[in-house]
Amino acid sequence: AAPSSAPSSSPVVVESGAPSSLPSSSPVVAESESPSSVPSSSPVVTESAAPSSTPSSSLSSPPSSSPSAETGPTPVVGETGRRYLDDTIDRGHFQTVEFSREYNDPIVVAFINSRRGGQSVSARIRSVTSSSFELFMQEPDNQNHADEYCSWMVMERGRHTLEGGVVVEAGSLDTDKIHVGGQGFTSQTTNPDDIYFQVAFAEPRPAVLHSLMTHNNTDWMASLVTNVRSDGMKIALEAAESGKTSPGETIGFIAMSTGIGVNNGNPFHIGVANDGGAKDGVTDSPHVIDFGTTFVDPGLDLGTPRAPDVVVSLYGEGGTDGSWARGSGVWSEEQQQVYAEEDQVKDSERGHVDETFAWAAFPPNSKIVADPAGSAVASGSFSGAALPLPRCGDGLCEGDEAQTCPGDCIDYSSSAPPVGAPTTEAPFECADIESSNMCQSNGQCIWHRAKKTCCAPETGPGTSCSSSADCCSDVCRGNGTCL
Repeated sequence: AAPSSAPSSSPVVVESGAPSSLPSSSPVVAESESPSSVPSSSPVVTESAAPSSTPSSSLSSPPSSSPSAETGPTPVVGETGRRYLDDTIDRGHFQTVEFSREYNDPIVVAFINSRRGGQSVSARIRSVTSSSFELFMQEPDNQNHADEYCSWMVMERGRHTLEGGVVVEAGSLDTDKIHVGGQGFTSQTTNPDDIYFQVAFAEPRPAVLHSLMTHNNTDWMASLVTNVRSDGMKIALEAAESGKTSPGETIGFIAMSTGIGVNNGNPFHIGVANDGGAKDGVTDSPHVIDFGTTFVDPGLDLGTPRAPDVVVSLYGEGGTDGSWARGSGVWSEEQQQVYAEEDQVKDSERGHVDETFAWAAFPPNSKIVADPAGSAVASGSFSGAALPLPRCGDGLCEGDEAQTCPGDCIDYSSSAPPVGAPTTEAPFECADIESSNMCQSNGQCIWHRAKKTCCAPETGPGTSCSSSADCCSDVCRGNGTCL
């Protein structure tokens, strides 16, 4: 694709003309020439009645009873910010972002809110330390790019309950699995890695923000999250149709329960939505994230442009060409519009099917605090071969899970399994269900409640294993048995 140094013809809402470290004066709606670095005041937020694409104002995940990660009444476990990026890393341009405090193990995600340059581009992170990181943008064809605004969020690794009731789990995974355009997202060719949350979220699909946190390939690449569930997701690198490769990168993720509320005096808006079929590509219509009245407050300092810090990520589920989230050009106190961006290396077309987007929005430079009554659970999410026992959300009823994980001990006789499947993992006839690809010569298989599939008896839950390949669930747990 040709270099892009001029603004695109896409609509732009109150974007700034140049970076600045000066705080803004009283809030304005008209254009300004300097972004604000001043945190917001403390508004009172009226909860939204919420149309279908807006998250519920009723937070669904219960608070943790574990002790706080920090002492003090309001421990800071995260923060947000924005930077004005002028050109790409291929032209030597990047910015060092310093946190307001030091973190033990920070997880960072980012998103390009604006659309001053029409060429495909994505945000990327590298050199993450306890006190800072480097932020830059890069085009898949390694060209220059017009100036853009980029929002970022950092969260301390682990599981937290935030003031305001949001449950958060932040973590990372080193992977060399790559989705290439044309492949299925969960195909054997892509073979994405599994991530399991420490505790399943109460809602079916939490909002998962994700970004690459390394630049080991010194080239373009994006991150992919797919098959997002209450108990986990699949994760890989996203090359789309760029032809790029990597020896392996670190993907950071921040999973959050959805809702509208107030944290540390600042309103927030966290959600997951799609358009129900309408296409989201650059040559189609953008997905509209409507904040309602969450940030419409004359006394709220939203900086310049007058808009919250918003990080948006895409769940790769529909268009196998591969895509990532990118602002469409509308970014304001009322909306963030976003495209499912495709690269233009193989071809120039950028139409794309409907995808699901996750987002989190806070006023500029927000300090995110934990609920002192229940914050961090022990750090770390679990992938592949080392899951602890017992574990909620695995679909198995074992040990003391009848008390600790009652959802795993539900009688499934009239719900999840197909007609004919028993309520336990005992062998039964393959002819009783539709999925018969795991049938043995004796015509029997085992129904796996968590995977909702028919397993060969020797690969089913509880059977011995030495690797994930030995298990129908693709997970060999730390005790040497299949999930």
